[in-house]
Amino acid sequence: MRNLILASAALILAAASNMSSLSAAVIAPGLYELQNHPASGGYGLRLDELIDVSAANDVFQFDFDHPNSTIQMEYVHSPWAVSGTIRIFGVVHGGLVNGGALNQNYTTDWNIDFTYSNIRLVSGDDDLRYNGANTPSRWGSISGTPGAGAVSFDLSYKPFVAGDVTPVLRIGNRDDDLGHLGFNGVSGWGKLAHVPDGADNWHTGDNSEWLFVAVPEASAFWAGGLLAVLAAASCLSQRRKAVSAA
Repeated sequence: MRNLILASAALILAAASNMSSLSAAVIAPGLYELQNHPASGGYGLRLDELIDVSAANDVFQFDFDHPNSTIQMEYVHSPWAVSGTIRIFGVVHGGLVNGGALNQNYTTDWNIDFTYSNIRLVSGDDDLRYNGANTPSRWGSISGTPGAGAVSFDLSYKPFVAGDVTPVLRIGNRDDDLGHLGFNGVSGWGKLAHVPDGADNWHTGDNSEWLFVAVPEASAFWAGGLLAVLAAASCLSQRRKAVSAA
């Protein structure tokens, strides 16, 4: 029995290892936890000029790794469908950055909900990308209560312009699994636009973007399963010792 339990543990470890290696190249439908990209300098989302605070470019950064943040990505793609959807949603802590620090007058926990439709494989690669119309539309929102009052903004992707090095949205690790900005796992990146709720003039700022890392939520299942198997093995071992002592 003990050998069977240990064998099961080995299988779980092997499966978890395979999942980890596959996640670096293949994005399977499911739920993912989003984290800051190592190359971002501390954010998973940046929205320049979200609120016009000064004459300079006002940078708002949102920390996916903050204790108050819980940001997830859900990728849905039925086997019989031509394309899928990606939804990014949750709560994130962030605000206006001044001199490398957050300005507490414009910092709070924000609610984000954004959905991309028409998600397809990149031609000749295993990454995913948005493959729809090149016209901004209200596909998401961000809202919070920084400073004195509540604010809400509609979000859209920034229309792709010839010569842009950043796509509307891409999820993966670039062509031939070479990694995005030095990170070999699954990254997400894409330009964004925002507008006050109900307005029409989209604002893109200097560098509004997603830049995050996606980790499969299923990894928690493997970790939990392994702990359960190891706990069972330990209990069995203790029980045998007790019987032998008796």
